[in-house]
Amino acid sequence: FACSRKFTGLTKERISVDKKLFKIQVPIGEKRIEETISGHGLWFAVIYPDSSFIYYSSDWAFITPNNSNYKTIGFNPPPGGITSDSTIGGEQTDGRYWKEMFYWTERYKRGYWIGYKNVSKDKVSLFDKSILTLTQ
Repeated sequence: FACSRKFTGLTKERISVDKKLFKIQVPIGEKRIEETISGHGLWFAVIYPDSSFIYYSSDWAFITPNNSNYKTIGFNPPPGGITSDSTIGGEQTDGRYWKEMFYWTERYKRGYWIGYKNVSKDKVSLFDKSILTLTQ
């Protein structure tokens, strides 16, 4: 038995990719889900009509959707990649917002990213809450 918080403005979503079930609370509204599986990991996104989206990636072979936003905050990933929990984010050049959280698992010597991109200022709080609800 587990308790989970229900945030106002979010709805529960179950996403199954490559025999793995992810649960996440996402902003209410029309949306579509895209999934990709590769030999290096998997990726999924919850995409909204206004171009905002939430994503998860464990695929080390591809850059994250927010890679182009790194330069807006002067972030350069270290050689060999990130190997500790970290959170970065900010305002995009178009005035929308992005955030990316990286979680490292020492036991498996790998990690995953969860984040969002193209979010309007009035929805940032909602997307911030959403990416904290991911469970696998």
